[in-house]
Amino acid sequence: PPVQINWPNGAYVISNSGDADACLSETVGRPVKLTTTRPEEVSLERLDPLEAEEIILDIGEIMMEGRFSDYAAIHMLTTASLAHLTSLSPGINFEAGRFRPNLVIESAAGCEGFVENDWVGKTVAIGDEVRFKISDPTPRCLIPTQAQYGGIEKNTKVLRAIVEHNRLPVPLLDNEVLPCVGVYGFVLQGGSIRKGDTIRVE
Repeated sequence: PPVQINWPNGAYVISNSGDADACLSETVGRPVKLTTTRPEEVSLERLDPLEAEEIILDIGEIMMEGRFSDYAAIHMLTTASLAHLTSLSPGINFEAGRFRPNLVIESAAGCEGFVENDWVGKTVAIGDEVRFKISDPTPRCLIPTQAQYGGIEKNTKVLRAIVEHNRLPVPLLDNEVLPCVGVYGFVLQGGSIRKGDTIRVE
């Protein structure tokens, strides 16, 4: 369905109108096209915080058909990881919204540290129905450092803290060691997820 795109000055455009592409292009300062399907050949420009800028094709080439997610169907992270980052880097706000997860999992009492690091290769079951296969830790780029919807302010220290405290091999990228928070998952069994459902790692 069409969506309404709003600008801070009160202007707006409807996504299926003839003006959407021109308005967006003017805003970002280069020609862009709003589309509902990804092109046949896709690349993803990602800045490795420890290296120079480079174009990485790996993730773009394995996007799921008909989707614009970087890679997997689901991205999840735990409140334990967010709390651990906060304890390691006081004064930095590691709110979940920075990382744009599909699911934020409230960790049980006593669960501390980057708990989902140990989920890679395992199955996460939620409630009575849903099961995900966890494939990779989620590598982080510069996006979580940027200002985002909901009053999240720009803070470049976010990525620096992740680089310092949680660098992991990412199977998706030939086990390249990258700063990571959260994990990627693929659906093994669909169903309904409800707030308060029990999470099991199998």
